[in-house]
Amino acid sequence: MDHVTELKVVLASPGDVEAERNCVGHVLDEVNRHVGKLLRLRLELLRWETDAFPGFHAEGPQGLIDTVLHPEECDILIGIFWKRFGTTTKEGTTGTEHEILKAYAARRASGRPQLMLYFNEAPYSPKTKEETDQWGKVLDFKRKLAQELQVLWWPYKGKSRFEGLLRNHVQSFIEDVYGPAAPPRIEPAEEAQKVDAPKLSEQGRALPLVKEGIEGELQSVTYEGAFLADDLAPSGMEGGSALRVVMDTELTSPREHQTASHIGSPSVAMNGQVVFYTGNWYAGISTDGGLTFRYLNPATAFEAADPPDSHFSSNQVVHYINPIDTFVWLLPYGPAVDNILRLAFAKTCDAVRGQWRIFDIKTQTLGVQGALLDYPDLAVGANFLYVTTNIYVDNQVGAAVIRIPFTSIQSGQVVANKFVTMIYQSFRAAQNCGATVFFAAHEDTSMLRVFSWGEEQDQPTSAAVAVPRWIGGLGYHSRTPDGRRWLDRADPRLTGATLAGDELWLAWAVDRGTNQRSQPFVQVARIDSRSMKLIENISVFDQDSAICYAALCANANNEVGITYMIGGGHRFPSHVVGMLTAARKEVVVAAGERGPLSVSQFDHGEWGDFLTVRPVFPGRRLFAAAGYTLKGEGDVANFDATPHFVIFGRSRDVDSPSALAVPRHNSKRSSNTRLESFITRNQPRKTAVGSVA
Repeated sequence: MDHVTELKVVLASPGDVEAERNCVGHVLDEVNRHVGKLLRLRLELLRWETDAFPGFHAEGPQGLIDTVLHPEECDILIGIFWKRFGTTTKEGTTGTEHEILKAYAARRASGRPQLMLYFNEAPYSPKTKEETDQWGKVLDFKRKLAQELQVLWWPYKGKSRFEGLLRNHVQSFIEDVYGPAAPPRIEPAEEAQKVDAPKLSEQGRALPLVKEGIEGELQSVTYEGAFLADDLAPSGMEGGSALRVVMDTELTSPREHQTASHIGSPSVAMNGQVVFYTGNWYAGISTDGGLTFRYLNPATAFEAADPPDSHFSSNQVVHYINPIDTFVWLLPYGPAVDNILRLAFAKTCDAVRGQWRIFDIKTQTLGVQGALLDYPDLAVGANFLYVTTNIYVDNQVGAAVIRIPFTSIQSGQVVANKFVTMIYQSFRAAQNCGATVFFAAHEDTSMLRVFSWGEEQDQPTSAAVAVPRWIGGLGYHSRTPDGRRWLDRADPRLTGATLAGDELWLAWAVDRGTNQRSQPFVQVARIDSRSMKLIENISVFDQDSAICYAALCANANNEVGITYMIGGGHRFPSHVVGMLTAARKEVVVAAGERGPLSVSQFDHGEWGDFLTVRPVFPGRRLFAAAGYTLKGEGDVANFDATPHFVIFGRSRDVDSPSALAVPRHNSKRSSNTRLESFITRNQPRKTAVGSVA
């Protein structure tokens, strides 16, 4: 058996910081799972209430505690203070002070232990003389540490901040003394690897119905703004405004190995030739611009760091952080209570090598112990990464936004702060959000609640934005040509959000009957982010088929790209990409061949939960989209969806296919690729984008 080095950690504090004391064990467990395993280290926590025992000692209770904790012999001593200094011992010091001074003397003599002392600087007003005296002793000890003993202590405000600081400091100490922990290498395989998938019915958590809004003056009187063109047109038609599909790659391996389902939730990010693509129970990486993919198993990729009794779930999300050249890969884990959202980070070159560093967002981090975190998403701002998630706890549904500085990701010592609410659900943070992130949820069926969170603000502010009233529900009505339902899982949660210049674009699906339309469609609110007023209400609709699951993103030209699913009537669920700004155009890039089989006890036919569109880096003028279809007869479990990777944009932004340096051939590949289709409006069709100011 390999030797494991054991490091003893002593915890010293008065009794008024119980929350911080309790989270120390969680932090050390996490460090043990991550850095500890890689460096063959184990941190053992010693605290008097769990390790001491009843007895007698000539020097009093503290003397007995010393024989158990041995603070002078430990490797790390963690001291925590807020408003109490503690009870005086026989020698005239408090127990906490005594333990710290013993450790300090040992440090002076032998160079160990490492002292990590923390003072809570949350606001506090003592009410009695005893409280004033206690607080005064804490302040005196802070001065003594800094001025007489030359000890650097660390301030914090609140338990969550303390937890993040302690995690970073312990990890930094270990890596400084024992060397940095190189992440293990994840080797990709030629084919997707089948995993034991959890039941999909456990993944989709029902949301509360959005309350009915009032009918306002805003009406959706639409005009024909653009038409879906299925025909290909030669290069040069309509000049630079033509919509060009540069690449359309089928990821066939997930279908063949039953790791992609009818609830596909595909996500994609791209930098140069490197593409990272995820879906239900697979992850693919391409190093040739998306022509071919190799596959990682998300269920086993980081299993050495998995918490006890946890398992990989589904609904992965990926993104690329251009300012620090970092891919971020979000992996949700079970169980159904107190699960985690795992973030994996890798530079582009490290992603190719399969070397990722991880950071776990836990319910304890958000202060919602006993909850389930689900329906996550990512957005990238000027200096922060934003993570959104729903929170399911005690028959309530809330939401959170977690903000992570790029600097902490670069340093490997990830810190985060949060905004949590149990009033709203399903926040969608705007892509391309810059120095202020915008996110929103429905107030009612005619009002959006839009939040803005500047990088210099501690917490967000919000405004109500009126929109035309819509009809929603839990499950929409649409049948495919084979008679199957496919929108029983649909609801009006926001599925698309982006900032384009000063304009905020938000998209969600509405049910038939809205604006007197016969099919479900996507409603888009175009909002002035400065005045928080609606500029335009856009309806992405089709007279014969339903439209749902729209994702949005803006490029460097502040044009808004869209991807969504269209199906029902004469169409099977099919993948669409397009542009919403300037000359509005859309095209079906992958036509489905069947509807989803019913696999639930309620005979539901389901799709979802989201699609993805991102800018293609480094230029940010083209878009990369992730979608999927169902082909062939199908298996009984609907685990045979075909994911699609699509690159598209305006003709003027694509000089030639070589602008992306995309290879034109490959001797062996597990994907089917269509290169360089030119799409433009040809003959008017029934699918249209409608708009009203």
